[in-house]
Parts: sequence; structure tokens; C-alpha cells
Amino acid sequence: MVTSFSWGKQGELDYELKNPGKNCLAIGIQPHACEPLGSLIFDVISTIQQNTNRAILLIKNIEPCPKVHQYKQEYSLYDFLKQFCVFPISEQVEFNYGHNSRSKEIVELLQDNNVTDFVMLHNDPFNSSFYEYANSKNEQIFLILKKYSSKIPLPDYHFTRKIDDYTYSYFQKEKIEQIFCSRGNSAGIYLENKNIRTRTLEIPLFEWKNQKDIVLAQRLYSEILTENMNVAQRTLYLSENYIPEVQKTSNTYICHFLIEYFSAFIFPEIKSLRPT
Repeated sequence: MVTSFSWGKQGELDYELKNPGKNCLAIGIQPHACEPLGSLIFDVISTIQQNTNRAILLIKNIEPCPKVHQYKQEYSLYDFLKQFCVFPISEQVEFNYGHNSRSKEIVELLQDNNVTDFVMLHNDPFNSSFYEYANSKNEQIFLILKKYSSKIPLPDYHFTRKIDDYTYSYFQKEKIEQIFCSRGNSAGIYLENKNIRTRTLEIPLFEWKNQKDIVLAQRLYSEILTENMNVAQRTLYLSENYIPEVQKTSNTYICHFLIEYFSAFIFPEIKSLRPT
């Protein structure tokens, strides 16, 4: 399987609707600017559609990424650290549903196309397992996530709780940053209140082998953010620090996972359980 990810277009919301109809499944790509791996769905969407007539809406550029921050296809940890970007939470689409214009446009698009399920394809640089954020446990998805899990367990976070070993609960954005006169809400909370079942899939950027290297990489990442370094400053900073060696996650591996994962949204025997 020949695969490649792509960066979403700049500017206007870019989307494609396949098999228009009721009970539409929406897939959100690049929900944060420097998270392009969800675009690998384009390489397998025809395979997924072989098993269903369900309407599928592909939203291709939720949060466009400035070109200077777009790392190359065969990226390394060095490339990622040199070029990643993270917008302030008050400016991110993900945490401002119901407030900023981009999120309002997405909600209107979802409602106009009869979307009942919305999956956002995020990327995680510091965990080597696929995992989710959601409002409910899903037995079928749990088994798929378990099948592809890493030996390194997923951590606990102060801002959320685990629904199961591979699923975290959605949380209010104020849990991670106190924002003065904050408006809007996180996608998973806002959209569920609009009767759109929402899940966030986290795709691992790297195949981490030990926790020590993860901690070191996180320290470099945090320092870059804290000092608000531009790309030139990062280049110098990274040249003066040891960067752990780690393989990027194979595009083919991600594609195989996506085919299995989205089978849970295609076949009717899916069972969903609300957390107690």
C-alpha cells in the first residue's frame, strides 16, 4: 500500500460529501494545525466505503497550518520539534465551538448534512498507542484500540479521567487553561449537546519504545513552547540538545488501523455503553 499524508488547504473550509443521505458520518481532518496524519483516511476511504452506503462527510482542513510549520512526509522527531505549531487555546477551533467563526461554520455543515456521528482525527507526538476522547465507552472500538496498543501504558492526566484503558473523557477547556472571559467549549461537549455523537481519535506520530525518551522529548517540546521560539531559534536550540532516536509511525500501519476503526461506524452490531 502506497500512502502519504497531506496538509489541508489554507483559507476556506474544504470538504467532500460521499453518498448524501441521512445518518451521516463526518470525519474531521487536521483538527489542530500541526496534525496532518488524519489525511491518510483519503488513501483508505474507498476500502471503507465498499462495506457501506452510509453518507460520509470529509472535512479536510479544520485548522489550516502555516506553511513554515508543515513538516515533510518522512519526518523525524527533530523535524517535528523544529516545525510544530500550537495556537493559544483561546484561538483553537477545537476548544471554541459555538464561539469562533470556523467552529460555527463546521456546526452548520454538520447539521445541514444530517450528521449523527463525528470523528476528529488528531495526532499525538508523545504516546505510541491509538486512543480516544469520548463521552461514552464503545465495546467494538475498545477491542480495536486494544489490538493496536503499545506496551507503554497511557498516562493519567489531571484534566480528565479514563473511561477505559484507551478512552479519556471529554473535558471543559478551563481544565487545562484558565481563560479570562472564556467563551465557547470543547468540540466533544458542545457537539454532543447538539445531538451529534462525537469521538476524538488520537493517532501516534512516533513508535516510542521507552518512557525515558518520551520524557526527554516532552522537555524539549515544553521549552520551545515556553520560550515561544521561532523555527530559526528552534534550529539552534535543538542543535545544542540531545534528541532521542525514534521511528515515525508507518503510514501503512495507520491506514490498516483506520480501516478497522471505522468498521465500528459502518456495521450495525456496534454497541455503545454510557460510563457510570
